[in-house]
Amino acid sequence: MKKHYVLIYHYVADYMARRNAFRAEHLARIQQKVDEGFVLGAGVLPKEPAALILCYADSSAEVEDFAKNDPYARAGLIANFEVDEWAAAAGLPELLHPAGRGH
Repeated sequence: MKKHYVLIYHYVADYMARRNAFRAEHLARIQQKVDEGFVLGAGVLPKEPAALILCYADSSAEVEDFAKNDPYARAGLIANFEVDEWAAAAGLPELLHPAGRGH
């Protein structure tokens, strides 16, 4: 059964100066995963900088594999990442129980 996971990317210090060459591919991949129902939402946490991606997956290993194969990771823009299961208590029904996605 699929579960919700929070994926947090912690970017390298010079991320902003280096990201443009990889940004289009990174965003296209995120959108593809949105279309597939794997990514439910994604965005930047600008103070660090970091990013938060809410995933709907079979396992934390699947989310880790997604992170390791991100164009930003391959380019060395992600210093590290963390994956944690998210036990949602409230939210929009389409977020908590994506239609046709295993719930």
